[in-house]
Amino acid sequence: MSSYNVLVCASCAEEPSIFACAQCGREDHPYGGQRCARCVLSERLTGLLTDPATGRIRPQLQPLFEAMTSSERPQTAI
Repeated sequence: MSSYNVLVCASCAEEPSIFACAQCGREDHPYGGQRCARCVLSERLTGLLTDPATGRIRPQLQPLFEAMTSSERPQTAI
């Protein structure tokens, strides 16, 4: 919390970080280990939705991937 009662990241508040995702560095949504829920979800969805023949997410599944990984609470999607 800043002196204005606004939620800010640890570095902005000049405080040591309690949690920072080892993959993306974000300080929100810790999810086991040292990564955030958003990174875990992205990895799992990529594995599930990737076409083995092309190594890419199928274009028709891309909107689903985007919607799920941009959800406010990624833990819910996991």
